[in-house]
Amino acid sequence: MSLVSVAGVHEPRVYIMFVGAYRVSAVVEGSVPSFINRSTLIAMLAPLNSTCKYHVLSVSHLIKVEVVANWSRGWLAQCSITPLVRLLGAPKFAGFTSIFGSIFGFMINAGVYAEVNVTEVNGGYYLVFRFLGINWAWFTLSMLVLAIPILTQLLIYRHLASRQRGRRDVTYLYSMGLSGQYIPNIVAFIAVIVSMFMYMSPMQFLLKPVSFNNQLANALLSLLLPIAAVLVVSVFIQRHYVRMLKEPVRERLEKAINFKAAQRLATVILILIPGFGGVMGYVYYLLFTHFKLSGTSTPIVALIDLAWSAALISVILAVPQWLVTRGAVEDPGLSRVAGDIWVRMGGLGEAPRVYLVENVAGSRYNAAAVGLFRRRIIVAKQLLGLLSEEELRSVLIHEVSHVKHGHLAKLLMVVIPLYLALITTAMTSFTKYMLLPGIAALGSILALTPLVRFIQRRLETQADIDAVKVGFNPRAYIAAMGKITRESLMPLTLTRLDRPLLTHPEPSLRRRRVLAVFPPSPSRRSPWAPSPQRLPTCRQGFLASTGLGNPGVRLGVLEMG
Repeated sequence: MSLVSVAGVHEPRVYIMFVGAYRVSAVVEGSVPSFINRSTLIAMLAPLNSTCKYHVLSVSHLIKVEVVANWSRGWLAQCSITPLVRLLGAPKFAGFTSIFGSIFGFMINAGVYAEVNVTEVNGGYYLVFRFLGINWAWFTLSMLVLAIPILTQLLIYRHLASRQRGRRDVTYLYSMGLSGQYIPNIVAFIAVIVSMFMYMSPMQFLLKPVSFNNQLANALLSLLLPIAAVLVVSVFIQRHYVRMLKEPVRERLEKAINFKAAQRLATVILILIPGFGGVMGYVYYLLFTHFKLSGTSTPIVALIDLAWSAALISVILAVPQWLVTRGAVEDPGLSRVAGDIWVRMGGLGEAPRVYLVENVAGSRYNAAAVGLFRRRIIVAKQLLGLLSEEELRSVLIHEVSHVKHGHLAKLLMVVIPLYLALITTAMTSFTKYMLLPGIAALGSILALTPLVRFIQRRLETQADIDAVKVGFNPRAYIAAMGKITRESLMPLTLTRLDRPLLTHPEPSLRRRRVLAVFPPSPSRRSPWAPSPQRLPTCRQGFLASTGLGNPGVRLGVLEMG
């Protein structure tokens, strides 16, 4: 039923807009028979601004004025509305804003009991606000909604642990890190958004005794404290099940992965985002309070948000790369080999140099092409003892192909504008109090992950094909993939839910694609090989190197970068 059919066009009304532990606001609305401009209305309300604040939302024939008050002792607040009553008539209480269109207004205010009355005192009219208590049923429901991601995570991890039981591989340990995180993250995003609006108002009243006697601090504390509690519980659940799934292959995993380096990298990223966000949040607070950012034009706000987003993405990209390449030492011999490959592939400019590191983002058997301006190839030292000379060349060809085709630059040219646009849209929307566009933009950031991973897999496939198109024996590359798969404990195949989240194609699929494009020939030899290599056949070499020739052994952890 519409508002017009309930109250009539000209009937004045008042409805609650927001109830917080420090502030309460309502909107007085009504129609006038003749036109009135904004400046005239502001001049009428100016003498009343000493105790309460009045914001003119709309004028012309339909008048909307927001009245904001601070609570006094006894959870009571009152504001004079005498000029509005003389202009519109005495308004009647009409409930929450959600009854007339805003579902978020209802979700925010349904957690508390409050009333608004119009009282006449000595010929003057006042809006009187009263806080009546917390809606505990609504608050409990909000906590149950917030707990949904934990239950989802627990069910998925229990399922993966039951599937892994008795196996001597890491297939479902990988699933925990792929779909086992992505699916709960989507559920968590939805649940946090819904529950946040539900518990925000009652949580502010509960936390007021321990807050900093500040509206902003109280609001942030009420929003972030429950989310932080859920995050801590989720981390403990994940650590428990990861430890359970690691146990059967712990020794082999420790040989393949430097867990301290991997955890250090993950910790730095997790600290960077909230830390940088906290600093910029304080800057935003200053902009809001001293420079009135919310009142600035939308294009200016969007430019400020774009600059913040670009700074955040730059820090997230630069710092992890610095950690990965820290302590790298150039290997002159491998750099000469990479230079020869660069010339044979028709590369322009300076050839990438090869550096040795202890591990590549935690992996002891991996290689990767890094850098946009100072292009380098980093190789884990233990990879040198694992691969033969021809196999190592094939790996370098793969990485040089990444550099030659500018795969990292292409990926960033696609990904960075998308993330910048979404982050900027979200921040600008929230700054201008447009909730739906902001929530949609944040949700789209999660939805981008499969697209980004798809692009990465396509670029890896191109580099794989280049590794055998430059006149190199594909058997050596397949054998190198097999050895790295075996030593890194990388599963040969993964579940359907995991495949869209992989950065590289599955090892078995990579092998099939290489053979489909360039079938091996016994007479074909590497132009760099000084003498005929005694290599196994393609199928035998791959099965032997991956351990599939031994029944009951299906091991596998990281792919080549």
